[in-house]
Amino acid sequence: MKDIKIALFGGTFDPVHNAHVMLAEQMYEKINPDRFIIMPDSVPYHKSHDNLTPDADRLAMCRIAFGEKYYVSDMEIQRGGPTYTIDTIEKLYSENKDAVIYLICGSDMFLTLKEWRRYEDLIRQAVVCVAPRRGSDITEIGKYAEEVEKDGGCVIISDKILPKISSTEVRNLIKAGVDASDYMPRGVYEYIMGNGLYKQ
Repeated sequence: MKDIKIALFGGTFDPVHNAHVMLAEQMYEKINPDRFIIMPDSVPYHKSHDNLTPDADRLAMCRIAFGEKYYVSDMEIQRGGPTYTIDTIEKLYSENKDAVIYLICGSDMFLTLKEWRRYEDLIRQAVVCVAPRRGSDITEIGKYAEEVEKDGGCVIISDKILPKISSTEVRNLIKAGVDASDYMPRGVYEYIMGNGLYKQ
């Protein structure tokens, strides 16, 4: 039986922006998965929940941004509590015994991989796919990938560079009353404006 390729792209997506969409598109093209799952976090272990935009809004923005060829999942949101990627990967394996899971991340998150919960289990259960961001140290990313592979993992590095956009930057622009529509899909910006998000 042919292995099922599942791509998993998790994040806070608060809000989702063009670099998120470009990363997903790059990896879709590179991996050609059977399923590409977009997974908004519930309570990321490394971030505060205090100012997190409501789950329903983040899910809605992801569905607008990514379109029909991606599946936006509320698995982690429904599970609640601190979010750990290894738990999600093991849940996906329990539902898809023949799966090969590809974990999608930007270079900033990739360079913290060894700090993630059950790091060694994670890299043995998922192929890690990373895309550098403009301004990233490509040499540093390459060396870190070598270390991960020495630890038993497999890393795929995209040869395309993502624009340097952060959700924090986008939120701050909107809060300041600056037009941030160039940083995200038009539909997402209209959703944000229509629902008065990030004004405070």
